[in-house]
Amino acid sequence: MYLTCNPGGVGHQWVKRLFIERKFKDGENPDDYVFIAAKYSDNADLMKFSPAYRTMLDNLPESIRKAHRDGDWNALAGQYFSEFSPERHTCKPFPVPTEWKKYRVFDYGLDCFALLWLAVDFSGRCWLYREAAQSGLIVSDAAQLAIGCTPPGERIEYTIAPPRPINILGGYAVMHRKIAA
Repeated sequence: MYLTCNPGGVGHQWVKRLFIERKFKDGENPDDYVFIAAKYSDNADLMKFSPAYRTMLDNLPESIRKAHRDGDWNALAGQYFSEFSPERHTCKPFPVPTEWKKYRVFDYGLDCFALLWLAVDFSGRCWLYREAAQSGLIVSDAAQLAIGCTPPGERIEYTIAPPRPINILGGYAVMHRKIAA
């Protein structure tokens, strides 16, 4: 079966997971999925007979232009940070120096508990080095997940969390609490 599509729309995450990121679930055979990138500029007939098409793509809003003209699969699909770029904002894993200060940050959301471990280097740059997320947890189970995913002896300066999911002036009330690791 051959499929053609642009980034965005209902099937975006499914196509991106299988064909772009190549993250497969049980029963999915990687050999069954091949991605062949094709941009509008690859279509010689389109370029010849419809030169206004490029102008139309160039005039789209930035995120849609990046997706439809440039084939950027990170430009759409409900992405909160539109400026996110894997090339700029990610790196190969490396051992976090023990001298860097480390923090845990979590959100006990309506449908999923999400937890991040962050390290701050000597220049103030923040590095995400571990994450965990799980649905259906009561508060005590979420706390156990946080503690269980933090290796024994790892020094955590403190854990940052909203005291409860209340909306205050369009944002969450944030409270610093020192939680024993």
